[in-house]
Amino acid sequence: MLKALLGVIRVPFLLLAPLCVFAGSALALHEQGAFNGLVFSLCIVIALTAHSAVNALNEWHDFKTGLDSLTTRTPFNGGSGTLQAHPHFAPIALFIGIIMLLICMAAGIWLSMLTSPGYCWQAWLGS
Repeated sequence: MLKALLGVIRVPFLLLAPLCVFAGSALALHEQGAFNGLVFSLCIVIALTAHSAVNALNEWHDFKTGLDSLTTRTPFNGGSGTLQAHPHFAPIALFIGIIMLLICMAAGIWLSMLTSPGYCWQAWLGS
């Protein structure tokens, strides 16, 4: 079951998210000369949960619309095949996608408030 659930978020492709954060962090460290571990950690969480949400929701949508059944699968096309092999996991894939999206949004709001609290509160209060 765990293998099927990990298939929905397409774990092998998640490596790209932290690599992008590492590259951006390295550039920021070079330019600014400072490193903030909390901001870095939030960026990693945001990147991983955003990518996981997109993958899970895409798997669910393509399964529900039948697109994956019409597409010749390759490593980069046609989904993971997880939901075709385990159709009863479709609601779980949707749930995983929504939970990952909510975590991503919460971490993004926290990051915004942490890095630019004045601007964030102005945007929320509409002033």
